[in-house]
Amino acid sequence: MRFAVIATPRSGNSVLRKTISAAFGLQEFAGHDADLLRAELPDNSIVQVHARYSPELHRVLIDHDVIIVTPTRHPLDTLLSMLHFKQFEPEVKNWLQANYLADLGGCDPTSKAFRAFATGEGAHELLGVSLGWWPHAHVTARYRDFSTDPTVILDYPGMPEPLLSRHHPAVRDSGSFARFHSAPNMHGWLGQPDYWRQFISTSFAEVLYEIHRPHFELGDFTIDGAEELTATQIRTNWAAAFTGREEGGSRKLGSRLTEKSQRVSTALTGAAAGAAGTAGLFQIFG
Repeated sequence: MRFAVIATPRSGNSVLRKTISAAFGLQEFAGHDADLLRAELPDNSIVQVHARYSPELHRVLIDHDVIIVTPTRHPLDTLLSMLHFKQFEPEVKNWLQANYLADLGGCDPTSKAFRAFATGEGAHELLGVSLGWWPHAHVTARYRDFSTDPTVILDYPGMPEPLLSRHHPAVRDSGSFARFHSAPNMHGWLGQPDYWRQFISTSFAEVLYEIHRPHFELGDFTIDGAEELTATQIRTNWAAAFTGREEGGSRKLGSRLTEKSQRVSTALTGAAAGAAGTAGLFQIFG
């Protein structure tokens, strides 16, 4: 049995790969090169790649009897997650082999660089991965539907009967968001749907909706609940959320943070009170 998780970055790909791998007892592969999909995967394996859809690549997977899994996520949550992950993971430069996030080091959601990325070719191409594979995947899933419990993917139409139940401790632990929250590269951040409302104002959300309408329509995503936030409000919200996720009413950081993120967190907390100070501090790790 062979699986391929192919989707837009920051859509829950790794969580699903880990969950499926544990449930079926699969060997795991992950990378940035579409040639990983062209090579014949070993039996009982799963591969994760962010690769543009092409009929040629699809035919290879069909010929190799690969089960394609494609998640999608609210485009605004996805773009913000990319912005955040860029600050901690240098490998984002290899997404689609294009380094679309090159100018986003040290940026916040109000920056000109982020607005240019979100309205430009980079966002279009990266969001297009899930859009392209969705009609051809055996299993499709929306992030908001599995964000609290990734094991639900095992009950989705198109998914074979797993070796281990979704309720097995090994399965539940393998793809748990807690594991990703503690990763040194901050691979897990807020891990919840619709946090974009804290960081993107109504006017910009409307612009992005029109530009990326097919990506919104893919998962029946809307911009309902958007508010007309000021730049100061957005920067303050970004500073407060930058280093982790609230769990049980308190922000559990500690070992979750690398030395770099601890330094950034301290600077963010100290500067969030003033818009000018906050605007300046985002250059400290650019």
